[in-house]
Amino acid sequence: MEFVIPCAGCDDRLDVVLVIEASNNIRSERYPHVLELLSSVVEQFDVAANKTRFGALIYSHTARVQFNLSEYNTIQDVMSAVKRVPFLGGRTRVANALQLMVSASVRHIVK
Repeated sequence: MEFVIPCAGCDDRLDVVLVIEASNNIRSERYPHVLELLSSVVEQFDVAANKTRFGALIYSHTARVQFNLSEYNTIQDVMSAVKRVPFLGGRTRVANALQLMVSASVRHIVK
């Protein structure tokens, strides 16, 4: 899978926040496939502090920041962090994830 992000006049800097559902909607036996897909997305980018940075938040009945944009500066570190994102189970509360994304992105994810 290859992703192309057209960006005329961009300086090649990109911040990507993965919003990962880890509820029972996904089911624990399928969750590793979700993480594999996310890893395949990450590997398409040039990860560095001055290039593409990744952050992640996870949600089920609650939402939390898993790692912020400044935490990992290599593709290997980001992919390793993605593979360690835990399955939470529980109910799906998308609103909690969106609220966290809006209210905490500047404070917690964007550092």
